[in-house]
Amino acid sequence: MAGIDTVELGGDLEIALKTTSAGIELQRNPSIFKMGVFKRLFSPLIEEWFNGISSINLPPLTFNYYQMIQATMKKPMTTATIYSKHLIARPTDWQENDHIVGPILDEDQHNFEPSPTLLDFFNKWKSEKIIFVGLGSMMGAMLGNNEQIQFLNNIQAALKNNNCKAVISLVGYQQTDINNLSNTDNIFYLKQIIPHSWLFLNVSAVIHHGGAGTTHASLRYGLPTFILSFVVDQPFNGDRIFINKLGPRHIPMAKTNVKNLTNAIHDLINRNYSMYQMNAKKISELIKNEDGIGQCVRLIEAELAK
Repeated sequence: MAGIDTVELGGDLEIALKTTSAGIELQRNPSIFKMGVFKRLFSPLIEEWFNGISSINLPPLTFNYYQMIQATMKKPMTTATIYSKHLIARPTDWQENDHIVGPILDEDQHNFEPSPTLLDFFNKWKSEKIIFVGLGSMMGAMLGNNEQIQFLNNIQAALKNNNCKAVISLVGYQQTDINNLSNTDNIFYLKQIIPHSWLFLNVSAVIHHGGAGTTHASLRYGLPTFILSFVVDQPFNGDRIFINKLGPRHIPMAKTNVKNLTNAIHDLINRNYSMYQMNAKKISELIKNEDGIGQCVRLIEAELAK
């Protein structure tokens, strides 16, 4: 259903009203705000440990994160959420001292010099759409060697099914087997880190893991985006991409296969590419003007002046 957005119910985006292929449903949603993981995971553990000490005669402890902060700082803590307000509006139940400041992006190309072979690949296909596929350190951190190879086989097949040209980053993969991969006519295997500020100027769409930094970077450069999520905020960022019509619905990495990757890439680069590109270019202009780092500096200076 068009126009349905994520709605916060109960604080910290723990429960979200979301669009699905079957309609609208309530789902649990990972929080990216206000140290939600800390509060939900560690607070009960601290309470259990403290209240389990029988050798001291103290009343039971109820751990309250906000009370702890105010007791430490003698005032409410100013928070700066480094996220674009154009991807999600500031929640209405936040306090005055809670801010969404926008992303902080590294736009320095760091004197990067691309290899002649990479330049040749881009020049060869400059009149066609090129997809960048990069999942970064999540591959080595979350998947074993066999799972990594299986994903490479699946994504290669899905790209071939769509006759796509692609740059696939192998950064983050375990080295076993991948060193034997050779570039093909349609696929370039990237084995070094490249600044997004250079790479994203040369591709037409991006497939990545959905980290907040990479999500904002792909949108900053106006690129339709497809997210293969692993953990924490990545499913949330994938939902923001889909809800804002910036790319297909995200797929959890554990559920990827040749069929769903083929369908999603077709949607990304063919069926809805024009719509995704138009929306990505619009949000790109908005993100450029958010000045996340400047906002943070101003908040810090205001606090120091009190």
